Amino acid sequence: MAKNLIEHIITRFIMEENCIFVFPTGASADLWADRATFISGTTAVAMERFIAWDDFKAASVKASVKDKTAAPSLMRSVFAANLIEENAQKPFLREVISQKYCTKAAGFTNWIAGILPSLGQWKKIRDKKGVSLAYDDEDRDYEEIYKRYSAFLDEHALFETAWQEPQFHEDGNRYFIFYPKSLMDYAEYSEILSQNCSVYSEDKPFCDDRSVTLVHLDENELKVQPAVNVYSDSRKELTQTAIKMRSLHEAQNVPWTQMALSVSDLETYSPYIEREFSIREIPFSIREGHPLSKTGAGSFFAQIRDCYDTNFSFDSIKHLLLNNQLPWINPAANTELIEFGKNNNCLCSFEYNGKKHDVWEDAFRKFNPKKEAPTELIKNLYGMLKEKLVPLANAKTFAQVKKAYFAFKEKFFDAQKFTVQADSIISRCISELEALVKLEEQFPDCTVPCAFNFFNDYLETVRYIPQGNSNGVTVYPYRPASTAPYEYHFVIDASQSSMSLGAIFKRMSFLSETKRAALNIEDIDPTNYYMTLYRISSGKECVFSVAEKTFTGYAFAHGFLKESKAELFEDTHTYKNIADGFDKWNKCVNKISEDSKAANLSELIRNKLFDEKSGRYRISQSAMTTFFTCPRLWLFKYILNTAPLNNETELVDDFTDGIINHNALEIYCNKLKELSLPVKTEENGLAPEYEKLLSESVDEALDKYETSNIARDLIKIKRKKYYDALKTAVIEFSRWFCDYEIAETEQQYWFAPEGKNYILNGRVDCVLKNTQTGEYTLVDYKTSSNSVPGAESLLYDSETSETLPDFQMPMYIELMENQDKKKRKQIENSVFFTIKDPAPTIVKGSVTNAFTNKTKECDKDFEPTMEVFRQCMDEYMERILAEDFEIDEKIQNYPVCTDRNCRKYRAICRRFFTVSGR
Repeated sequence: MAKNLIEHIITRFIMEENCIFVFPTGASADLWADRATFISGTTAVAMERFIAWDDFKAASVKASVKDKTAAPSLMRSVFAANLIEENAQKPFLREVISQKYCTKAAGFTNWIAGILPSLGQWKKIRDKKGVSLAYDDEDRDYEEIYKRYSAFLDEHALFETAWQEPQFHEDGNRYFIFYPKSLMDYAEYSEILSQNCSVYSEDKPFCDDRSVTLVHLDENELKVQPAVNVYSDSRKELTQTAIKMRSLHEAQNVPWTQMALSVSDLETYSPYIEREFSIREIPFSIREGHPLSKTGAGSFFAQIRDCYDTNFSFDSIKHLLLNNQLPWINPAANTELIEFGKNNNCLCSFEYNGKKHDVWEDAFRKFNPKKEAPTELIKNLYGMLKEKLVPLANAKTFAQVKKAYFAFKEKFFDAQKFTVQADSIISRCISELEALVKLEEQFPDCTVPCAFNFFNDYLETVRYIPQGNSNGVTVYPYRPASTAPYEYHFVIDASQSSMSLGAIFKRMSFLSETKRAALNIEDIDPTNYYMTLYRISSGKECVFSVAEKTFTGYAFAHGFLKESKAELFEDTHTYKNIADGFDKWNKCVNKISEDSKAANLSELIRNKLFDEKSGRYRISQSAMTTFFTCPRLWLFKYILNTAPLNNETELVDDFTDGIINHNALEIYCNKLKELSLPVKTEENGLAPEYEKLLSESVDEALDKYETSNIARDLIKIKRKKYYDALKTAVIEFSRWFCDYEIAETEQQYWFAPEGKNYILNGRVDCVLKNTQTGEYTLVDYKTSSNSVPGAESLLYDSETSETLPDFQMPMYIELMENQDKKKRKQIENSVFFTIKDPAPTIVKGSVTNAFTNKTKECDKDFEPTMEVFRQCMDEYMERILAEDFEIDEKIQNYPVCTDRNCRKYRAICRRFFTVSGR
């Protein structure tokens, strides 16, 4: 095991109270402070003797700048926001922000704030180069930003820490800076460090005139190649890592806190790490922050802004009121308001004929008659939401934002119901707001264009690390823990791309590669350095691993590492847990009697399907079709009433056109029947009398259609489109059925077959009677040809058919031909008629176009179809009463499972996960 210089120096100098230890990161400093008590014989250490490089640098700079204070990071954002506002009013930037878009450049605030610390170094290097460098509009923009920021700092007696060089003053202390080459800004300070600091050696740890000592990595250590375990894929890599940790803890009593995991792409790997560790009961804490605005509770402020910016659109209100991370006083009222908005198509507010319409308030006045009327509760909820939200979104100062937030909180939140996590996140947001308020008070002339928007943008830059299990394995992003004193450190995804991308120092990345090259600014790749630090800092072992197939693609081990075939371990812990869990589950299942299960399902089936009046079970063609498509689909849809939660709304749904077309044709046919007019058209189209009837029918259908106020207005705008399409359809319909009379429209039929325990029911679109032959023709309207069953489903042939026929026409014929004498009708012809691209599809018999004399017919016998239909009715009833919902792989295959009818049930139907791609 390589010598750990950090441990060696701490042990040697811990008793000298003027010795201070400077680490690359704060995480490393804190952990070494803890470890110092175990390795040095001391019972306690002063935490201020263990500091991070950034803290050391800031203290050195502060000591060298007189009569000024360091500019808070917030001031950079304040300056950037005002710079963008000034540029919008009178553009002075040409390239950094295009003058064409200068009035919409608020999104550049965080970027400009982020480059301000680097502009000092850019200015210094550029000035050294002098006139030898080209000077373009982009350079002028950076120069202008630098000058304005400098003036801003001077005006407010501030200084930019990153623009200053540390001054190493004698203060009586001795400083050890560990592994400075691992510092991201080492290149910027290498010259001043080499001039003012000594280099540590065991023989001469201090130079008399230098109080700062650099502790470098032994160059020989960089020649040692660490081994790397190579796995076939990332899942196996993570699984084996977790098993190894579990084994260390159980077999060798290694505390969880003495193990750490580092990964470069923590955002991608986090869910998988959580899964593997949770399965194996490994406590853990992930030490990577997320922007406050991206957390559940922290997204509250962004959701408020979204509501205001979109004029209270449905989606914005839904996202706010259904945010269950917030402790709403009345969450049921929130849900009720969202349900009302969904039922009344409250998609977004709009302006029409110069008048602004609040879609919610319009819906309160004129709501969907098919749905429940709005209660006073949700009217008041919406009114209060607007009342409290608008002042918050419109706040001009941070003090106003704070006041408006607490006013909102008082009306909508139950402070006692905040979860620990939500309370922590919101408290952090308010803490940041308090800092902005104090900054506003301290610098009253530094206002921002819109305080609430600024606050929202600022929350996107503040990272929040949730409190994890302090007694578990710590998971880090790659780099911060490279010098941390863990007994075992695991570095996963140690691929060429991940290790390099996670470690390369790219100074002044806002410049193009060409300009960086002109300024002699090079990327620094300390990848090998970091991997060596991981190896020598681990007390007992550092385990590197890589997967050939990762979650994002393919990879290979970093060139510095020596590949080794990974040893695979059996996961005895998890297998035992699974076995124990299955045994407990099996015992619970056995306690439930089959009789009680059957009784429950039988009762559900009876309640849904039994007709008390006839004493029989109801059968419809749609239910039969669903059952023979998939019995489980039928169970979900008709018995369990299972459906995914739908919190979406739209102006017009997929069924609107079909319903209106059907209603208009029903009204039109009824008018013909009432007036004793035959179906008729002329060579050039409908006669004026028929056109008038059709026009009236379309208007009545639109008036009759029950929907929300806004949806009805939109539908009526499409009135001409509906009329034109129906006129074309009616003309073609009339050519095929010229001089037929309307016998019935939308008639409901019932039939109870003798000796059966079921009763049939169905509603027929239209029945026509040929006035010359007396034949009856059954017509079912379809919106488009996609709705018409395929040719293989229209008729059944016992010798050639591989699938059952469509049940719709057989059901209707069975119903109509088995009524009493007054209502019974012998159906000679049955037809599907499409409204879009109007044309008849013949199922039984034939029809002739009176204008072209073209005949369409079905020359096959329909009786085999009727016979198999009757057999299917018997089978259907037998199986559902026997609770037989078994599936047949030949019928319920992959295409059926992926069909749109089954799509919404995939999440709960195990069948979808067991079929192959057949």
